[in-house]
Amino acid sequence: MKAERLVAAVCLAWLVLAAPTEGQYPVMTEQEAVQALSGSDLAARGRAVGLALELGRGAGPDLRAALVRAALEEARGETGRPNTGEAAFENLTYYAEALAPLQEPTAIPFFLEIIGFGTGAANALADIGAAALPGVLKVVTAPTDPINEVYSGLKVLRFMVEDGWPGPQELAAIREAAHGCLTGRQYYLTIRHAMFLAVALADPELLAIVATLASDRSAVDALLKTFSNRFRESSIETIQKAARGLLSGTHTPFPERRPWSERG
Repeated sequence: MKAERLVAAVCLAWLVLAAPTEGQYPVMTEQEAVQALSGSDLAARGRAVGLALELGRGAGPDLRAALVRAALEEARGETGRPNTGEAAFENLTYYAEALAPLQEPTAIPFFLEIIGFGTGAANALADIGAAALPGVLKVVTAPTDPINEVYSGLKVLRFMVEDGWPGPQELAAIREAAHGCLTGRQYYLTIRHAMFLAVALADPELLAIVATLASDRSAVDALLKTFSNRFRESSIETIQKAARGLLSGTHTPFPERRPWSERG
């Protein structure tokens, strides 16, 4: 929650600093915003995103389509603006804030591009629902980034399970993804989020794996992949503590699922 509030504060500060003084710019229409999002004027693109953010679900189909296209261009570094680093994080989060309430399936590729940015992208993908599931499963099972993408994808899958819509076929695919993350060598955060997903699924075989991790230090040691052994002991202890807490009901998985419309 603290991280999400920090992101929200950063975005708000960016908006305040970027906002023109009264009378500096004329009011932008939706059609002008559509044109701006297709152009190379980055300041105009920012104003167009601001209009979409203001309109929310009232944005028309042309503006929605232009916003999705522009967001993906930004995420892939196709506008000449960097798509990595702090400035890119702020810029792409701004696009995400405008897109998430729309729950547009066409925005799935954008949110998959920024899935490692935090819970906002995870919530947005879970809000979109079934249409996002194939892409999220691919992120977890065949990632290009084996750290941020995998554990972020596991968050989305848990949110979807908690939402209650997946049927038997979808649950089987989600279970398989969780099983793979609990049986192959993984990084610390991946193991933790895979355990959270296992508990959400309430699958007996997955819960048995979590129980083994809770009681058998060597099982965690064999599963844990690290860049360095410096924090290995503390990571093993933390994983085991979380596993015991999950099984006893005294540890709450984090972050909690909160639809975009309910986040403040």
